[in-house]
Amino acid sequence: MKKSLIFLLFINLSLQAQDLVLKQFLQNPLSLGPQMGANVQDQINVGSHLWGIENDRTLYQNYFIGFNKELIKLKNQSLAIQPMVSTDRAGESKFGTKSFGLGLSAGFLVHKSEKLTHHLGAGIQLAYAVRSIDESDLRWPIQIGPGGFDPSKPGLTVSDFSFLDLTAGANYKLEWNAQELMVGYRLGHATRPRISFASATGSYRLDYSHTVYVISKIKLIEKIGIRPKALYYQTGSQNTWNAGLDLAVPIGKGITMFAGGGKMKNGLFLNGGMELGKWQWLIMRERYDGDLYNGWEFGLNYRI
Repeated sequence: MKKSLIFLLFINLSLQAQDLVLKQFLQNPLSLGPQMGANVQDQINVGSHLWGIENDRTLYQNYFIGFNKELIKLKNQSLAIQPMVSTDRAGESKFGTKSFGLGLSAGFLVHKSEKLTHHLGAGIQLAYAVRSIDESDLRWPIQIGPGGFDPSKPGLTVSDFSFLDLTAGANYKLEWNAQELMVGYRLGHATRPRISFASATGSYRLDYSHTVYVISKIKLIEKIGIRPKALYYQTGSQNTWNAGLDLAVPIGKGITMFAGGGKMKNGLFLNGGMELGKWQWLIMRERYDGDLYNGWEFGLNYRI
């Protein structure tokens, strides 16, 4: 019974971890989907998400690094690749996922007039993922003998499950007077890969994940702009959403400060950061409702 509960916990947390979408997706565009590669400059993205922080414990950790590079740049089309690596750990034991992906995105200039410019982007990403359950640090009945608990006895074995995963997406961007609006969609687990688990005969299939987002940059006055954004994410019967607004203010040549916050489905978040030349960093604090744990997000971009 305990093994079943632990395994169900792993499935629940690790599914969310594998499909994590950072709330600061405007600063980490490659984490949102391969379709974003055609809409950003050549850059390196590094990010992390820490959740469930209590008494120096972290129940969930996610780290990723992504690289976007244009291969072809024509007048009306572009082609880019996005290698990405991510790793996460869920639960108090070592339940985690490592993913190695390669994305390909294409961008198209659909129409350009004196006032408006229309772009379309599309992309796919194939990833090789390994999920593991390391139960060696857990305490099981087999470790309890006539003399009581004996930690020197081994726990259960380590199990690894590997699979191929496909992600696809599309993005529309409208530009006018140094302002822009992006609307897009991302489909995760497009092939619904089958995963075998500890039982030799058992397996399950990953649910489709769906992400819809809206991102905008609007100039209020010469030196002040706002960045509204909203996102909805669903996998299986679970869903979440967030919506927020950043205020961006240039404070010097090549330096912009931004700060803001917003509402999540079950909490609030505040964020801030800076664009300094080719560098951009951000930090975000999450505060959940009720008895849920709190969290942090960190991100760093470098435009090549």
